[in-house]
Amino acid sequence: MSSTLNSAPYTWLGYGESYNQLMSFFARAVYNYDERYILTATYRFDGSSKFAAGNKWAQFPSLAFAWRLSEEKWFHIPAVSSAKLRLGWGMVGNQGIPSYQTIKRYSTSAVSTHDNDTHKLISLASLNLPSRDLKWETTSQYNVGLDLSLFDGRLSFTADAYYKKTEDLLQTKILAGSAGVTNPYVNMGAIENKGFEIDVDFRIIQHRNVVWTLYANASFNTNSVASLHKLDRHTPGLTNGMYTAANEEGKSVSQAYGHKLNKKGEAASADLDILGNTLPEYAGGLGTTLRLYGLTVDARFSAAGGFNIINANKLVENGHDYISSDDLEKGDYLRLDCLCFSYDIPVRAKWIKDFKVNLAIRNLFTISGYSGWNPDVNSFGVTARGNGVDYGSFPLIRSVALGVSLKF
Repeated sequence: MSSTLNSAPYTWLGYGESYNQLMSFFARAVYNYDERYILTATYRFDGSSKFAAGNKWAQFPSLAFAWRLSEEKWFHIPAVSSAKLRLGWGMVGNQGIPSYQTIKRYSTSAVSTHDNDTHKLISLASLNLPSRDLKWETTSQYNVGLDLSLFDGRLSFTADAYYKKTEDLLQTKILAGSAGVTNPYVNMGAIENKGFEIDVDFRIIQHRNVVWTLYANASFNTNSVASLHKLDRHTPGLTNGMYTAANEEGKSVSQAYGHKLNKKGEAASADLDILGNTLPEYAGGLGTTLRLYGLTVDARFSAAGGFNIINANKLVENGHDYISSDDLEKGDYLRLDCLCFSYDIPVRAKWIKDFKVNLAIRNLFTISGYSGWNPDVNSFGVTARGNGVDYGSFPLIRSVALGVSLKF
């Protein structure tokens, strides 16, 4: 009987599950004085099971103040229909990490013995180093804004300036492969962002059968690493399919990092250098809509600039195992995202309320000096160690869609 059981085939079953809990308490108070001064206060008290004992709960308050200047008796500007000044401050939290990072975890596996798999042993292996002090990542933001409406609402304007600081960043700490465990999540470093945003909407022509609207938005942002536990530089290149970038205090997040090449195409020195910024310094959009009787034409553009792309496809083609200045390209671009047409066909049938034909052309063209498929690319996602990399990415699809819409 024993021999029969030992020679039976082994079936190894795997099973896993993960749980986490989030509990929140929320309070809000609004004070409105004479429709001129509006004060809003909110308070959040959030608890997450993902964090260590003593750090599971965190407070996130916020304050906002709005002053409707146009409601003041002394405000007499005929062209201005409405004007409002806004001030704000607030905090938010992030708990976006896997569960069980604060406790010791193990895995089991079947290990063959010396007798040709006749017997197997069950092994127990350590998976991680628990992060005993893990806590919420917190972001504080200050902003000031202005809302204007002019010429009876035909021109609207919104502007915002902001300063944002994210502290106790939830990141994976890179360990040597010889550690034999997964990279642990820790609270490490802080990032600052500051910038300016503007939105404009202008109804140039407004008649019964002809309406022409122009709208635009733009944002200008600079960010920097406010603090690190130590210089967070890692070997540049593609390791197991993951790109690692350089992060230095006082510099932008996710700097391209590698060798500067001389005229001969050789590394100028054995030292590694910051090669360029991978995050756009400015981005924006422009659109226009023209409605002429039953025909509507809509065009939408997007643009970004002031950043570089790591064209890692070159790295592979050249047989290099390191990133160099030759792999960097300017990523500035202007794209026509959508050119759309629609036409309302008049019908006399009472049972048809609306009959419309639509034509949408997407990604019609992109103006850019980048040699790859798409300058708006992040093969490894927007992360502190892998931003702005093009590695085996696919081009954007250019599509033409024709449709008919009927409402009864």
